[in-house]
Amino acid sequence: MIGASGVLTLSGTSTETDTDWKIVAAGDFNRDGQTELLWWREASGALRVWHMSALEQWDSIDVTPAVTDTQWEVAGVADVNRDGWLDIVWRHYGSGGLAAWFMRDVDVVQTVRLAPPSVADTEWRLVGVADINRDGHPDLVWQHRANGRLAVWYMNGSTMVQAGPLNPAAVSDPDWWVVGVR
Repeated sequence: MIGASGVLTLSGTSTETDTDWKIVAAGDFNRDGQTELLWWREASGALRVWHMSALEQWDSIDVTPAVTDTQWEVAGVADVNRDGWLDIVWRHYGSGGLAAWFMRDVDVVQTVRLAPPSVADTEWRLVGVADINRDGHPDLVWQHRANGRLAVWYMNGSTMVQAGPLNPAAVSDPDWWVVGVR
């Protein structure tokens, strides 16, 4: 159940009027100690950041450029290059491609392909980005759509250094999905 407190938008309402926008990540993009919301519009590939002050939105800024190939989806946000700014990790669900946008708040500083740059089996879904082994580098958490297997890529920046199964190595019912990795 969602409580009575809600986000107050710039227009003074508690709803986003365009229902094509989805929240795909949350984090402190501008390093002010508040959690911002990253929105994605699937139909156009547009991204937007809502800078927040607690539960109040204080601005809404488009991230440019928009992603024109809408098979690229945000997989998560983390400080991939360890410069103190959150970066956006991308997964292409048609080709298996992997990339990251190194960010400075809402500005894309650099686009890089991850290494390896793709996964051959596109049934593997990137379900989270988090520092699993606590080495200071965000890692990639995977779940296989067909059989529920779980795996992790231990990363050093944008490069995988080791891969392996999680424990447990699979969910017993592949209809269950990992939705929040921390």
